[in-house]
Order: sequence, then structure tokens, then C-alpha cells
Amino acid sequence: MTTRGAGILLHVSSLPDGRMSSAFKFIDFLAQSGIKYWQVLAMNPTGYGDSPYSPLSVFAGNPKLIDPKRHCEERSDEATPWQQRFSDFKKENKYWLDGYVKFMCKRDPKAHVDHNLEQFTFFEQWAEVKKYANERGIQIIGDVPIYTAMDSADIATWPEQFDLTNGQPNGVAGVPPDYFNEDGQLWGNPLYNFKKMARDGYKWWCERIKLMAKMYDVIRIDHFRAFDTYYRVPFGATTAKEGTWCKGPGIKVFQAMKQAAPALQIILEDLGDLAPSVHTLREQTGLPGMKVMQFGFDGNPNNEHLPSNYPTNCVGYIGTHDNDTFVGWLREQAAVGNRRFIDEYLESYYLGEKNTTRLAIENILDSRANVVILTMQDILFQDSHARMNVPGRALGNWKYRIKQSDLGPETSDYLKLLVERSGR
Repeated sequence: MTTRGAGILLHVSSLPDGRMSSAFKFIDFLAQSGIKYWQVLAMNPTGYGDSPYSPLSVFAGNPKLIDPKRHCEERSDEATPWQQRFSDFKKENKYWLDGYVKFMCKRDPKAHVDHNLEQFTFFEQWAEVKKYANERGIQIIGDVPIYTAMDSADIATWPEQFDLTNGQPNGVAGVPPDYFNEDGQLWGNPLYNFKKMARDGYKWWCERIKLMAKMYDVIRIDHFRAFDTYYRVPFGATTAKEGTWCKGPGIKVFQAMKQAAPALQIILEDLGDLAPSVHTLREQTGLPGMKVMQFGFDGNPNNEHLPSNYPTNCVGYIGTHDNDTFVGWLREQAAVGNRRFIDEYLESYYLGEKNTTRLAIENILDSRANVVILTMQDILFQDSHARMNVPGRALGNWKYRIKQSDLGPETSDYLKLLVERSGR
């Protein structure tokens, strides 16, 4: 990502109607605002808790995002009628589609859903959204969850790709205890059998990345550190305290991905307390990592997450979908007495949360990072009620939604001014 620009992070489910039908007006808003990137979250079908990061399939699209008022037949006036496109879709996606359909029919036999047609509709509609965005100079950044759910088409179709014995996981995913959580985080996702994946050249990952290359211009790979070392918690454990670090596949899987989709741009989610080997692997890939402004205010002026310390080859975020909004975070920092360094850095003495957020946005946009991504919540100066996700909380997340009135000319003009001032 060598083009200097700014982007907005907002999931499709957070659009005014929560579906792709709202995407076109949102893209118009981005274009009018001078924004070059639209970042969405993972768009896979969700299960318990509605989390896109514990999906029913890492290949399939989320049918909840389909515009129910538009049908495939509406494009029949094109050179290829929809029946032929449907047939071609099934052939091109056979690798994952057959297993997904079989899994979904078995999971809910009374649903009476044509899952083939449903997936075809999703990908047709999303292709129109992407085309519309690209024609207006906007690239779409998609998100690739590192893991799948235990109850997923992926486990049912390719059990040999996962660390299982007789269908049960030998270990599950999580992260160890840290300053924020004394028990760690027990995610519970099944882990990969990277040794077996290596034997066929990481075909499963390559097929996945090829599909992502059709859907997006750029992808963000979640939990990058797992490709270097991943945390394995014994199956049945009640906390993540008992886990151990295991060696991941390293650079070879990224070489395979590059060969499978050479034009696809990639961002690495390299956040957290990382071993030196993780930084070495990121440098080997040559791909940009992430910096999150909220993580920068620990009192250390050399903190890598402070915008003044950003390298060019990175993507800067004021916060991610896992962070509180900047306004909400400022209130929490003030409550625990940590506001002083923020005010010193931003020169925001005696300012309220809204104007301090303005300064933070301007500060990160002025950084050296090639790309800066702002959450829509921060552009709207919203508080913690607008938070998208609270890590470790199973229910009550992923519900944030904007109103159409949030996309008015006042917000658009403000964004355009920021973009022009920062040379983005």
C-alpha cells in the first residue's frame, strides 16, 4: 500500500439498513469526502454471539448482509444470463461450496434454503458493490479471521487440516494472561495442523486467499503472530492460563499466498506483546503492520503506537473494532488519572473529549503512515455506547449501526478538509 490515503472502518452490518443495499450511498459519501479506502470486518456467516471472527465458514458470505429486494434475475439483460452465471459460480467455487451446502443442510434441515443460490446472490451483490467503489477511486479492505468455529463447514469438510483426534480438538486458540486480563483470553477455536497443511503447499490457505482476492483490493490478516508462534490451550481448560506457545508455519505460507494471489495487497495485524521472531517474520514478508493510536499513551515518548513514531510502511488506526471509541476511551483515561500524557502529546489541555478527538484525528492523519484508517464512530465523536466489540464478552457485540443522517454534507465536508490538509 504505497499510495498515501485515508480510509474509514465501518462494517456492512453497521450501515443504515445493515445490508449491502446501503453500501452505494455510503460509497458516494466516501467519494465526496476524498476517502480512498473503505475497511469492512469479516463477512462470513456468523454463529453464536454473531461474531464474524468465529464463523460458520471462512469461505462463505454472510446471508444476513444480502439485499432481499434485489435478485439475480435483475442482471439478466447482461451478456450472460443469470442461470449461466449461477452454473459458473458453482463450478468456480466447488472447492468450498459443496461442503458448505452439505454442512448447512445438515445443521438446519428444516430451513428449506437453497444455500447454493444464497451464496451466489451474496457474491453477485458484493461484486456490484466493489465495482461501484472501484469506479469511484475507492479500494475495499477486507478482513481475514485467523480461525474458524468448531461448529463450521471448514471442520466438517477438511478435518485433516486441523489439530483434531477423533473429531475433538487437541487444543484450542487463545492468548495468555496479560496486564489487561489475568486469566488470558480463551477463544476456543480449533487450531490448524500446519505440518499437514505444508504437505500440499498450503492449498487450503491459497484457495481462501484467491477468493479474498476476488472480493477485496486489500486484506487484513487477523492475529498475524500465529503464523510465527500460536498459543495452544488444552481442550477442556476453563481459562487460558494453562496454554503453551507452538511454532507456526513462518514465511512459507506467505510465499504460497503471494503465488496464489500476486496482486492482492495485505495488511498484517501484528498487535500485542510480540516476540522478536514475530517482528522478524513481518520484515521478511515486507508487508505493512498496524499501529493503534490508543495504545501509544503509556507515558513513553518512544512508544511505536504514537503517530510521531510511525514508519511509512504501516497502517495507522486511531482505534480498531476491538477498541472503545476515542471519546469513550478518553473518559475512561480521565477516570483513572491517565489524561496528562495525552494532553501533553496532543496539546489538548482543558479541552473536552470531542475537541481532543479532533486533535487526535488530525495528528494521526499528519503521520508518515502511508494509510490511516479512522472508525466512523470517531468521525461522529460518539461515546462508548457506539462501541462495536468488547473482547472477551460473548454477547451484546456487533450491533452498532449508523443513521443515514450521519452521512450528511457537514460530516463529508469535515472529512474532505482533513484529507486535503494532510495530503491524503
